[in-house]
Amino acid sequence: MKKARLKIMTNHQTVPEPTASQNSWEEEDTGAATIKGILAGHLDSYWHGRIQRIFADAGFVTRRLEREEAHPIWLAWLTRTTFDLAPEPKIAIKQLRKVLNQGGIKVLRDQFNIIDRREDKLRCVFILDLGLPGVLQGNPPRFTPDEECPAPC
Repeated sequence: MKKARLKIMTNHQTVPEPTASQNSWEEEDTGAATIKGILAGHLDSYWHGRIQRIFADAGFVTRRLEREEAHPIWLAWLTRTTFDLAPEPKIAIKQLRKVLNQGGIKVLRDQFNIIDRREDKLRCVFILDLGLPGVLQGNPPRFTPDEECPAPC
């Protein structure tokens, strides 16, 4: 069966889907579709979606989440909904780091900062060496390991 080539946009770059000769995993493997999707670039927004879900579970809406291309720097534009965020910047930074840490994303103490805060809207920056460069705006595509790859893998 001949596979179609798919291009995905990530920060103005295109990532071609691997050809059939590059796919060597068996289809019966439970995590094969997920692994193939990550390697093929279909799941390049995995970390973007995971960070967004962690913030959403805590009571924040992520308006935009961006990982810089040249450095492992993440920018997050958040809107507070139900989370009781402290008015003092140092305590608020601690609270947001704790949210990420409880969600499994370990960010060191001096590598997270709130760079802008206006009422319920926040702009945060943190250093995290995970994921590919790119921008997530709005809701990420929902993809769980039990589902099939969204495009031919």
